[in-house]
Amino acid sequence: MRHETSGMSSLAEYLHAWAGDSEVRAHIAATVAALAAGAVLVSDMLAQGPLEGDEEEGSRLASRRAGALLIEALQGAPVAWVATEAMDVPVALTPGAHLAVALDPLDGGLNAAVGAPTGTIFSILPVRAMAGSHGSLAFLQQGDRQIAAGCVLHGSYTSMALTLREGTDLFVLDRPTGTFNLVRRGLQVPAGRRVYAINAANYRYWSESVRAYVDDCIAGEAGPRGVDFNMRWLGCATAETIRVLLRGGIYLNPGDSRPDHRRGRLHLVFDAHPLALLVEQAGGAASDGIEPMLKTAARRLGERSPLVFGSREKVERVAAYETMSLPLGERSPLFGRRGLYRL
Repeated sequence: MRHETSGMSSLAEYLHAWAGDSEVRAHIAATVAALAAGAVLVSDMLAQGPLEGDEEEGSRLASRRAGALLIEALQGAPVAWVATEAMDVPVALTPGAHLAVALDPLDGGLNAAVGAPTGTIFSILPVRAMAGSHGSLAFLQQGDRQIAAGCVLHGSYTSMALTLREGTDLFVLDRPTGTFNLVRRGLQVPAGRRVYAINAANYRYWSESVRAYVDDCIAGEAGPRGVDFNMRWLGCATAETIRVLLRGGIYLNPGDSRPDHRRGRLHLVFDAHPLALLVEQAGGAASDGIEPMLKTAARRLGERSPLVFGSREKVERVAAYETMSLPLGERSPLFGRRGLYRL
């Protein structure tokens, strides 16, 4: 894995150096800085746990509060529209601005009540001329149109993965000063790591190809893959993203046979697109199981999507299972080289 330590430069210094004399870059930098400031407030709120208020409303209340904090932080930033995964239509901010911000304020919100990892995901997009009076069209673009993306992990410490389309870098919050400092530059998803993340409780709903992929991982050394694998599931796509960026492996959140899960559970605009950009800018790959994620475009703001991301060779292997382009022995441990029916 290639990375450099940063000498602990602050996010403000990093953004100032990146923006240079460019007015366009300065607007993007100001928007990232506002989002980072809002994320600090969200992290502070989450750190209060049950002290913050009544637990009865659980993750919905925490998500609404997180969204309000982030939108407030964007007031005055050069952002025309902001939308969150809970909104039917975007909110107008600065008239005439040329940027739009998509937010998942509290990814993995169910974890908040028990102190497990949660996240904040953001995407920055250009506002197109045809965005219209309600701004939804600003968000219905291909994933590769994103200008920048990031995710903030609220865990044992607060970290932020950020891409300005010049690689993916990692920052950590210095809580006493409220400052994000650069700790890893130019992250590269490690290849060859034998770790997969999927919610195994949904096994009975998966497609045959997803079950075959996981079955071959479970079979380990005795199966067609010939090596043992470890499984992780953190219940938070942000946490899985940071883990993959640092440790490698693959994350799978497929669609399944349940009527409300056929197109997956993650939001395309608010989750899948920004996480895919972060991973691809770190040398990894992301798809919907078959097609590259950044080539997809949402048709409506709340559209859902499957998401697979990780090291490139692993994502390509999942697509090979889906398209059945691997030999049968590589798709099912029952018929594999070392499978149950191998004579």
